[in-house]
Amino acid sequence: MCKIPVELVEANDNDDPDYASKYISIGPYHYGEEELHSMQKVKFKYLKDLLARNQSNTLERYKNEVKEAGLSSEKRKYCDFGACGISDDLFLDILVLDGCFLVELLLKHNDGTSLTFPGIDIHKLNHDLMLIENQVPFSILKLIYQNTDWDEQDQRFSLFDLAINYLHNGEKSIDNVYAEVENVDHLLHLLYMCRFNRVQLNNAPLRMKPWFYRLLYIWVARSFLIIFFVKRYYREMPKNDPWKIILLLSIPSLTLIIILWEGVSFCLSKFLSCYHLGGSKN
Repeated sequence: MCKIPVELVEANDNDDPDYASKYISIGPYHYGEEELHSMQKVKFKYLKDLLARNQSNTLERYKNEVKEAGLSSEKRKYCDFGACGISDDLFLDILVLDGCFLVELLLKHNDGTSLTFPGIDIHKLNHDLMLIENQVPFSILKLIYQNTDWDEQDQRFSLFDLAINYLHNGEKSIDNVYAEVENVDHLLHLLYMCRFNRVQLNNAPLRMKPWFYRLLYIWVARSFLIIFFVKRYYREMPKNDPWKIILLLSIPSLTLIIILWEGVSFCLSKFLSCYHLGGSKN
């Protein structure tokens, strides 16, 4: 997780850039900024709600689990951590508080609880939560979630499913989720993988992908055009003209060439798109 380069910040002419957090600080990069301080009260409220789900949930339990996971490895996930100037103890507090807030947020959303924040539009808050500088490692969220108990254990979903449900705003049913993957870095990374089909649906073999529909449509449309024009000129040719036979035999080969051309073009465009996005991410 990195910060936006200073050169890009200074070159941006917009006084209200889209990549700047406006309401909430998640993680160490914007901790302590005065304009984001009001949401700290909401975080503590969500922490209290998470602890209240079961008497066995304690703040010390979360801290001990995160500490045992290794703060050094978590610090290395923040490329510019050294510039934050925060101690290990404070970093632990940030990870636990922000992680508990996000876990409880996902749980409330899945429970159907109305997510309202005083003076803040939920869509604008979601924007802040999807900023690259406003992330907590997904491993921390999983650690907190795995060490959280509540009474209805039979209704427990995986954190991955809760995150998918939240990112799609409930559009993806919890019974029809993406197949879980293990290499999720943070919520923004999961959103990226979903948007660019890097995560497969559980019933993907039963579904036709958008690219299949596209190729099928192109194949049918081009085939009809070829047959129409070939038959038109075929009728106008003399009966014993050898080109008439060649034209008739060319229909399958022309159709096959077009299918192969469209397939290769599509695959090449997808490869270049993924290569570009992968290069941007790195």
